[in-house]
Amino acid sequence: MLNLRPQEKTVAHRNLDFVFLLFIPVGYAFINDNWMFTAVGWLDPWYYIGYGLNYDNPDFLDDYYKISRLPWILIEYFVRDNFSYYYSGVIIQMTLMMGTTAAMYAALFRTIGRTGALFGVLFYATYVYSYASGGADYHNGCGGLFFALSWICAIRAGETQASARWTVATGAMIGLSVHSIIVMVNLAPIPIVFLLAQYRTLNHRWPPIAKTLLWLASGALLVTALLCIVNWSVGRNPLFFLLQFKLASSFIADSSHQTAWWHDWGTPWYLSVNRLYLIPAAAGLAVTFPLAFYIWKSEKNKTRRDIALLYVLLYAFYGALWIFWQSVGQTALDWIYFAYPLIFPLSGLVGAAASVHAEKLDREAGIYFSLIPAFSVFLVLAPFALHPVFYFEMTDKLFFAVIGFNFLFLVFILARGVGRWQSTFASGLLCSVAISILNYNAGRGEIDHFKRDSCHYNAINGAAIEEAHRFLRESGFGFDRILIWGDANESVRLPLCPGAPGSVSLGQIWPSLVSTGFRYVAAPWEAKKLEEISIRRFQEISENPTLIVQVSNSLISAEELRNRFAVVASAEMPGQINSHQLKTLPLKLYFFEVGGMKQK
Repeated sequence: MLNLRPQEKTVAHRNLDFVFLLFIPVGYAFINDNWMFTAVGWLDPWYYIGYGLNYDNPDFLDDYYKISRLPWILIEYFVRDNFSYYYSGVIIQMTLMMGTTAAMYAALFRTIGRTGALFGVLFYATYVYSYASGGADYHNGCGGLFFALSWICAIRAGETQASARWTVATGAMIGLSVHSIIVMVNLAPIPIVFLLAQYRTLNHRWPPIAKTLLWLASGALLVTALLCIVNWSVGRNPLFFLLQFKLASSFIADSSHQTAWWHDWGTPWYLSVNRLYLIPAAAGLAVTFPLAFYIWKSEKNKTRRDIALLYVLLYAFYGALWIFWQSVGQTALDWIYFAYPLIFPLSGLVGAAASVHAEKLDREAGIYFSLIPAFSVFLVLAPFALHPVFYFEMTDKLFFAVIGFNFLFLVFILARGVGRWQSTFASGLLCSVAISILNYNAGRGEIDHFKRDSCHYNAINGAAIEEAHRFLRESGFGFDRILIWGDANESVRLPLCPGAPGSVSLGQIWPSLVSTGFRYVAAPWEAKKLEEISIRRFQEISENPTLIVQVSNSLISAEELRNRFAVVASAEMPGQINSHQLKTLPLKLYFFEVGGMKQK
């Protein structure tokens, strides 16, 4: 048996907790890996895959606003340039989830102790809406990782007399987070507040404010300059960030740009199974002031009490801020990927509740305390791993009640039980059960990504789209001269696998392929059927040499598309139809050339 000194024991126990927390995303991946790959039918995430495959081509979507999320695009590029589609998805998602989990645990551990860090990060790592928010290839996960890194860098800066190294690193991480998700600018004050709070806690005075802010700004400017140089070095616009700034400022100046996606509070849009992510956020806001009062009245160490109180009040502020943005016409809460930043202060609130009476527990709890995260991981993953054993029908209202009640119960048990009850282990298990029920029911909105399923259909479909993209970009035509069409009524069979969909509609596949950087013959929201496309559109396309692609298994369908171009009186006859069989799916690309106007 190891004979460790008290400090060594604390580190050993902390590391054991750390291992169990990092296992959670791995466990989810073993249960079902579909969340690690963007589903077909989505559009925005596929642009990032396109950038990942073509970033070093300066002609590829250089004027499109998504290039402004440059940190995320560079991650996609470095990974997808070196690994296959499947391993790229695994590497990216495991890095994002495990990296964010590690950084958050470090930040909470250094501010509110082992118990607060354990339960705060346990909530984050098991909360299904933390995973692949907006799609596996969306920029949210990247922005979240950089924010978590800015958080721990800020705390380290506070611990090292606001040293230049850690303060500049904090500013750099804030810059990377905002460049990844401009919405994260709302959360930028959090690491700054914790830098100041940690510095004052240890030194009983404030740091030199002007100097600290200068180092923070230097870090943000330095990383921005570096990104500008990287973009310029491949022949792209060095001022990449202006596109995102212009878009965001236009939304703030005139919220009518978002009318098509925004929901008024007067309509019950939030009472839907697609909005289950709002329930813990709302319950967290409801509990902030009672919890803050309880912490303020507690007889604990004043320093720890003040930091825990800071976590709670920060969530109260950010919950109110998001409600404000929603109320003035911004889609702050309509969709999970806009509400996603709230997950971080909400996890801090959970950690603060757990830390109220845990100071003695942090010092004295032995190895048995590490059984809590071990059992927690098991309890949280079990309903997903045993699905459909735990599957049961509930109304939307009952879902809301179960999720909301369990979040409130979780906070109550954490605040009252952990560290005070005779059996800390029992209270920890109660909290784990509450987290398990909360997350399983919240996960019902994304159950296809988390229920037990060994069918890698998202990976298979995505690999087919990447294969098709690679083939078409070698055709000799520019990306803007490759136009794609497909019949939404046609489907393709997927490999036989219990529990997986038997087929996938081409109406899901071909728009996602277009979003990797090509163009539409006609967008599906403009024309559902071939005959709905106007002759003028075919005339416009025929004015320049263009490659027309039909995603299909039907030569007849491809011939019908070619015949629509053949009747354009002012254009040369289209070329012959060729085909390419994809290896990943039983699906073909039929393609032919058009373009060139008849001589008068």
